[in-house]
Amino acid sequence: MSHPRFSKDARGTLPEALSADTRNFLAANQPLFQFLENVIRIHYPPLYKLLDQLRASLQKEEMDFLGGIFPGFALNFDVKTFAHKDVGDKAECITLLISFGDFEGGSLYLKEPKIEMPFSRGSILIFRAAMLTHFNADYTGHRNSIVFFLDKGLTSWFDRRQGPRPKFEDLDWSALGL
Repeated sequence: MSHPRFSKDARGTLPEALSADTRNFLAANQPLFQFLENVIRIHYPPLYKLLDQLRASLQKEEMDFLGGIFPGFALNFDVKTFAHKDVGDKAECITLLISFGDFEGGSLYLKEPKIEMPFSRGSILIFRAAMLTHFNADYTGHRNSIVFFLDKGLTSWFDRRQGPRPKFEDLDWSALGL
């Protein structure tokens, strides 16, 4: 990859040409994106610093993050997953999930530590999705989520452009239990 790009689903759609629904979603959720950015800034300062450096570098290329401090996010509507790791995500980063909708059930399971995490409406979960096998339990109703992540292809591009600097691989997650 020579430069950052939109996902396969958004390819060919420049930010100024985003659909009205997408623009409305982004505008309506700016307070949420700012809240999550503050959570990362306060609780994970070294990660915040690296993500902010990445954002500044993209802004020099006249690009920007659409969802706050995380460069990537996905909207999931009524998705039931099988056990998997998010192999396209940067392993040394975290994934942040927020649930919304009208549903019951749908806990998130982390296989290696054998943890079931309830994932009710409005929950925020943070874990390392590229490192931990995870899946969600059955649910009834409409279970939706926003998943914030860092694509490893974007960090490879950033590493090539920035040269020597602190790297995501240098983050110490052990103190945070991540």
